[in-house]
Amino acid sequence: MQTRTVCLSLLLVAVLGSVTACGHGAGTASKETDGNAKGNEQTKDSGTLTVALGHRAKWPDGTTATLSDFTRGVTSEYASVKPQPFVAFKVTVHNGASEIMDLTRFSLSCADGEPVYDRTQGLEAAGSAGGAKSYVDPGEDTTWKDACPLPKDAHKVQIKVTPEAIEYQTAIFSGDVK
Repeated sequence: MQTRTVCLSLLLVAVLGSVTACGHGAGTASKETDGNAKGNEQTKDSGTLTVALGHRAKWPDGTTATLSDFTRGVTSEYASVKPQPFVAFKVTVHNGASEIMDLTRFSLSCADGEPVYDRTQGLEAAGSAGGAKSYVDPGEDTTWKDACPLPKDAHKVQIKVTPEAIEYQTAIFSGDVK
């Protein structure tokens, strides 16, 4: 009975290992960063990348994402939620894959609520009319401005980013803003 259990366990590990090795976003994370601080680490439990603000998340196929140029503001009367303090930032995505990247499948979520959309302040999602283009060719970059709610007295930011929701691991950008 023990031999059968061990054999089935080994078979399950082999099958699961081959399934998780499929796709252009699977695999181990790079330790490469754009600065001196710890910028890109893979947690052992979830495979999630943890990235310091201002540094670059890098996936095995060469795709990268960077959040930078953090500024604070308050939404206008035309925003998705009003009035609400927020932190805005620049999102830059480089398509390192050999296929076109579909940014309509790009996922960005904020620890303190839904992303802020305010057309009068240039805050629009990737793939929207005023946001970044919807598709990124291999080897190309795209940049847009995004924002997350952040109370005026808060300084800690956590933003989850996944270039294409199914094929890539999630990167969690974390750090303090002024």
